[in-house]
Amino acid sequence: MKKRIAAIIIALCLVAIPRAGKAAGMGIGMTTWFVWWKPYFTLSPGESMSLKRETSNNPSFLYGPVLSFYLPKHVTITTTFLYGEFPIKIDEVNMSLNFIFPQKTRYLIKRYDSDSAITYSFARFFSMYLGFKYTKFKFKSNEISALDEIVFYEKIKKQYDEYAPALGFGFTIPLVEKTLYLLFNGSVIFDFVALQGSTTTLAFMNIMPLEVTLLPQKPIKQNMYKIGMNSTLSLAYYVDVINTTFSLGFRYQMFKMLNTDSTLNIKLNKLYDHFYGITAAVIYRVNFPEKKTEGSDSPQTTKK
Repeated sequence: MKKRIAAIIIALCLVAIPRAGKAAGMGIGMTTWFVWWKPYFTLSPGESMSLKRETSNNPSFLYGPVLSFYLPKHVTITTTFLYGEFPIKIDEVNMSLNFIFPQKTRYLIKRYDSDSAITYSFARFFSMYLGFKYTKFKFKSNEISALDEIVFYEKIKKQYDEYAPALGFGFTIPLVEKTLYLLFNGSVIFDFVALQGSTTTLAFMNIMPLEVTLLPQKPIKQNMYKIGMNSTLSLAYYVDVINTTFSLGFRYQMFKMLNTDSTLNIKLNKLYDHFYGITAAVIYRVNFPEKKTEGSDSPQTTKK
């Protein structure tokens, strides 16, 4: 019990240490995330008609620019943009109405990701931030299935527009003063999702002569909701000579589906999206010049 009280007191003391002020400035750089993605639509919901299922989903790079503005009073505004593509393959053997039929699905998914946040540093080691996340997923999938003498070819286009406010916190622990830092950030996200798209289905009669039937197109339009979390643990190395920070870390992101995607014949309330992988970034900082007050040789920021 005494050890716990002592640990709490030490933690509070660390958080209470005031943060030294820095000159206003901006940072510009590049970031990347080598990410593994386990999409909810590739996971088994427990009520699948699939007898056999194989999924091929290799990790991909997300990459893009970072822009930060360092303001007085320990306020930072940061925005990040990431882009990447995910090819996914699903091969299944399904059973329906005592019929067994194979099914192959091929996805090409493009992800556009924008994160913006306003951070306030309460103390040297602790900060909190409000953020807004916009993510766009563009799906293109081709699905082939066969039932007796009929072969179905289905082409699906979907676009998910996701709008997500976030509330988070961060810790900065100096390992080597003014050079090496351990950073941890975590946040809670609530995601509003607007889904739209279309489905086109062709039916081929596997006889001679070949008969092709175009089935009516199915428009897709729906709203969905997800709740999730995001966490990052990284090492940051600051090189004072070139005003540049290099960082390497690990990021994990999870979303829980809150209702059903009507384009799928499964319930999603027990399924999750998982993203995890290695992050790296290089950010160059430019400090804005401070104005000098009259009669003083030392630079001071003038009050507005």
